[in-house]
Amino acid sequence: MSEKQTILIVDDSMLNRALLADMIGDAYRIIEAEDGKQAVAALQKEGTGISLVLLDYVMPQMNGFDVLEVMNKNGWIKDIPVSWCPPSPTPPISNAPTSWA
Repeated sequence: MSEKQTILIVDDSMLNRALLADMIGDAYRIIEAEDGKQAVAALQKEGTGISLVLLDYVMPQMNGFDVLEVMNKNGWIKDIPVSWCPPSPTPPISNAPTSWA
């Protein structure tokens, strides 16, 4: 049996993380982070072993755009897809970094 792919769920709301993990089910290995700092720590530990990041963009301490900046600086953004979580048709791009890979 093959190893499960890993999804990193990053959201400061425990309820949102629990709902997403429940919807995803047992088909994937789930790692949860409650803020951007924990997300970066998980990315440093797991690297490209993470198959997908579900990322909230409004969080205390380190927001989703800051996480994307770190992912870009470390080259992870090229190998790990990121989806806004909860999905939003238009995240507040006024705070977005200007140079993503």
